[in-house]
Amino acid sequence: MKKKYRKTVSLCVVLFSGILIVGCTAGNGGDASGDDAANTDKSVGTPVLIHEDQGSNGDDCVDRVAEETFRFSLCTCRDATSMGVLETGSFDSLIDKYWLTDYEVDDFGAAIGVNRNLYVPGVLSVGGSALLSGPDGVRLPGLATVQGDFKVDGTVEFEGVLNVARDLVIGENFVNFGYANIGRDIHLGGAMSIPLLTVPKGQIIKKESDVLPPCACGADEILDIEGIVADARTDHQDDIISINPDWLTAIVGYMNLDLPPGRYYFSNIAGAGKLTLKVTGHTALFVDGDMLLAGDLDIEMGDNATLDIFIAGDFQIAGANNFGSVTRPSALRFYVGGANDVTLTGYTAFVGNLYAPNANVILTGASFIYGSIFAGDFLAMGDTAIYFDRDINRGGDDCGPPDVFDSDIDSDSGEVDTDSDPGGSCENYGDACVTDSDCCEPLVCDDGQCKELNWPVLE
Repeated sequence: MKKKYRKTVSLCVVLFSGILIVGCTAGNGGDASGDDAANTDKSVGTPVLIHEDQGSNGDDCVDRVAEETFRFSLCTCRDATSMGVLETGSFDSLIDKYWLTDYEVDDFGAAIGVNRNLYVPGVLSVGGSALLSGPDGVRLPGLATVQGDFKVDGTVEFEGVLNVARDLVIGENFVNFGYANIGRDIHLGGAMSIPLLTVPKGQIIKKESDVLPPCACGADEILDIEGIVADARTDHQDDIISINPDWLTAIVGYMNLDLPPGRYYFSNIAGAGKLTLKVTGHTALFVDGDMLLAGDLDIEMGDNATLDIFIAGDFQIAGANNFGSVTRPSALRFYVGGANDVTLTGYTAFVGNLYAPNANVILTGASFIYGSIFAGDFLAMGDTAIYFDRDINRGGDDCGPPDVFDSDIDSDSGEVDTDSDPGGSCENYGDACVTDSDCCEPLVCDDGQCKELNWPVLE
């Protein structure tokens, strides 16, 4: 039986399709998850399903997609550059909901991955492992601390102080004009110049080591955001709460939109007014064009809500933003398919997880990121701190067993591979493992389970 929903609208004037000139508040008091909702908590609903890979024979849950997409605090398909301090740390919003009151973050679990080159002329402080697969290696002129493994496919050259909590893996040469403190082993593929090197707890192992690209940026690995949005053109719940897909194409004034759990499709989101989204449960927005706002964007999240925004085109917010809650960044995810720059301006606090593998993500001022960034290229013009919410590693826990994909069926035995990474070759957080290589990087095998590397922290 279909549920009835009460829709409220106050002072809403629309002259042409999607042109809002006075202000509008729209929403309802019910659950838009429809008859298929299995969760008894009607205020939250069930995790949203998407067609993650167009042409596959199965759906996937957005929470599992987030877990498998945002493994690193910072991941780039090409280069990562920070002109000031680049610092990463982590916390677990499920365990410590009030971490912000004491501003304490952990020095593990916030790894970075760079598929090409990393350049940080100032201070680099990584609260986890750092994996760099570019052939040019890395040059570190200042202070660099990596609270995990430091893996570089090319040559490592530094002139200041290098601290690595666990292993240093170098594909080519190690050129040292400063001081290096390595917590365990050095795996070296080339020559060494290390006048002040110390290896307090390990050994130097001469061996060739290939550091594979840590970020999933191959043509068959990047999420088909355009296809995911295209599927939502006919598979959405706009009509349940009487939403017009063109409502947000030219916002002037203000627009308050109350979104109960469900899937909602919009043709475009743009304008100079203020947009406020209020989300109470598991919700996904699908934007067929761009999301370009010259005004403010405010996203209010309920205590147990999640919001995934899939944007087929470009993403740009020029006004003030108030995204979600810094106490639970894992709940908010942006997926951007466009190739134009995503610029975060001013003294910025960005809350959420941003996936823009085709774009340059640019931070123009001193910035705080509560969540993570996955970019084509990353450029920070000032000091940047990224605080990764490790709760996103549990994203798939609420999804149930993944659908069966053709690639999961063994051609010889006909049996189904129940790995929680559909079609993948590595294990996710909490999965069984024997060695580190069984786990999806940057996870490691700890007591038979894939977990974040939590090695004794360097002081």
